[in-house]
Amino acid sequence: MTDTKKDKIYAIFNQAFSDDPVWNDWYFSNVYDDAEAMLLDHDGKAVSSLLVEPYCFRYLGSDLRLAYLSGVATARGQRGRGYMSALLQDALRRCHDRGYALAAVVPAADHLYFFYDKFGFTTVVYVDCERYTSLHTFATEPRFTPVDPTAAGLQRLESGHPASVIHSDGQFDHILADNAHDRGVAVAIADNHAPRLADGSLPTVAMAFAVPSAHSDTVTVRAMWAESAEAAEAVLSLVRDRFHDRPIEVWAQPVNPRTRLRARAMLRILDAHALLSAMAATDRRIEQVIQLHDKIIPANNGIYIIRDGRCTRTDSTMRHITLDVDISVLATILFSAPKVGHTFGIRTERPALPLMLD
Repeated sequence: MTDTKKDKIYAIFNQAFSDDPVWNDWYFSNVYDDAEAMLLDHDGKAVSSLLVEPYCFRYLGSDLRLAYLSGVATARGQRGRGYMSALLQDALRRCHDRGYALAAVVPAADHLYFFYDKFGFTTVVYVDCERYTSLHTFATEPRFTPVDPTAAGLQRLESGHPASVIHSDGQFDHILADNAHDRGVAVAIADNHAPRLADGSLPTVAMAFAVPSAHSDTVTVRAMWAESAEAAEAVLSLVRDRFHDRPIEVWAQPVNPRTRLRARAMLRILDAHALLSAMAATDRRIEQVIQLHDKIIPANNGIYIIRDGRCTRTDSTMRHITLDVDISVLATILFSAPKVGHTFGIRTERPALPLMLD
C-alpha cells in the first residue's frame, strides 16, 4: 500500500518533533491541511516537509494574508544536503503567488534564527517577559467581572493592535484545545462600566492564556491582551487564583524598550507593495522612494514611490532614492518601534504574533 502525502509528512513531523506524540496526532487530525502542506521527494524518498497555515494579519487597518510556516523538518539521514533550503524557497514563492503578503516562523531552537535569516526572515516579533513572585498582589476593581473567553472577545482585543494576527473562530478553538492539552487555562474579564456591544454583551477588555511549567512551579502566561493596566492586573488575578499563588511569567506585548525582551518569531515580507500601500494609506504626508532587492521573490524587486497616501511600483525613476534596502532590512524597519519610524520618516509598528501553534 502506497503512503499518502499526509502519511509521509506525518512520519517526518513525528520523527523531528517526537516529544509529544499525543499532540502530534491531535494536530494532524484537527489542523493539518493537505492542500497547504508541502513535501519534497528525492530519488523516490520523502526528505523534507513543511506546513502552511493561513492567517489574517491586520496591518495599519488593512487585512493582509499571512502564511504561518510550521513543522519545518527534514528526515534523519537526509539533513545537511540543502533539501529544506530548496523547499523553503519554493514555499515562499508559492505563498507569494497565492496572494500572501507575509510569512512567519517560530524557530524551534536558537540556532534556527540564523538559518531562516538566509531566506529573508527577520526577527521582529518579541515579547516582554514580566515576572511576578508568589508574593505579588494583583489589584482588582469592582468594575471588572470574569467572563468566558470567546473568539469574538479575542478578535476585538487583537484588532486594537496596529499590527497583529487576527485569529479566526476555528483557530480560537484550536488555541483552547492546545492550551488544555498543556493543562492550561484561559481567562477573560469584561468592564461593567463600558457601553454594551451591539449584541448586548459587555466588551471583553482583557484575556490571558496560562500554562503551568513542566519543570518548575512557575506559570507562564503565553499571551495576554489588556486594554489598560488595570484590566491587566484584574485578568492576572484570575490566573493567580487558578494556580494557587504560584510565580507567574507573562509574555506581554512590548510597550517600552526593556532589557528582558525575548525573541518570539520571525517575519518575511512576501508582497512588498501590499505592505507599503497599507503603510502609505495611513498618512498622506509620508514621502519615500524605496529601492528594494529580493533574491528569492523577483516580483518584489523595483522602486516604490510613496506619495499622497499611495504606493506605486516602477522599474526606474529620476527621483532621489531615499532608501536602498533588501527585503529583510525593509521588514526590520517597518516592524520596529515607532521611534525608529520617526528617524526614517515612515510609520513603524511592532508586530504581535501570539498563540501560534508551535
